[in-house]
Amino acid sequence: MTKLDEIVAETKAQLEIAKRRVPLSALQETVANLSPRSKHLIKKTSSVQIIAEIKPKSPSAGQLLSGDPLTLAKTYEQQQASALSVLTNQKFFGGSLSLLSQIRQLTSLPILRKDFIIDPYQVYQTKVYQADLILLIYQICSDNFEELLELSLKLGLQPLVEIYDASEIEALQPILENPNYANQIILGINNRNLKTFEVNYKHSLELASFLPTEVLKASLSGIQTVTQAQELWHNGFEILLIGQTAMQNPSLLSEIHQACQSQKDN
Repeated sequence: MTKLDEIVAETKAQLEIAKRRVPLSALQETVANLSPRSKHLIKKTSSVQIIAEIKPKSPSAGQLLSGDPLTLAKTYEQQQASALSVLTNQKFFGGSLSLLSQIRQLTSLPILRKDFIIDPYQVYQTKVYQADLILLIYQICSDNFEELLELSLKLGLQPLVEIYDASEIEALQPILENPNYANQIILGINNRNLKTFEVNYKHSLELASFLPTEVLKASLSGIQTVTQAQELWHNGFEILLIGQTAMQNPSLLSEIHQACQSQKDN
């Protein structure tokens, strides 16, 4: 069993507990009664957009965050983050929906719920806790991907669709060629192999030519320097998700913004 298999199995077990505690019908009722709020989505712009991640720990690196995650969220905002990514898996990543909710009260930035989404129940959860974006990892939800995608869009959540290889891009072509979907999703290349947890930012560059031009493109993880960020942005990745490096050095975000702006001006 790979680490990914272990995480998905744990996710299924936790889902059963959550469903007994709060049934799906209760989540649906809560969503139906939510007050309308402005959509905080990520759109195409002429500037680089950075999703800064709050990840207390990881299976590969152990404990990552020693300080207060709420303070980190405010620091990210000050350093020009375009959005925040909040891990909500407790066992493997030290996050929670409660943490997401607390961060929601602190900031008006778009918030991505980053978790292992495999069930419509989790999509309703995501809306109840007032995230703006939802991560859909194609590798683990291919069997019911369209159901999760359509429900996310119906609830006003922007899907960040995570893929790893060219075969997944090919499988998604009917969706990527459908303007009803293509204009609303973000297509993200994960630079981390979820089976081995090895990371290489150049993985995004290797797949760049396979990506449709009209879809918002993101490079996810493994970005450690301003130079790497510039290279990705120059090759069509409008969005960069930065985790561990940003937590260690939040000022990297503003440095990337400045460097990419200078690159554009020149």
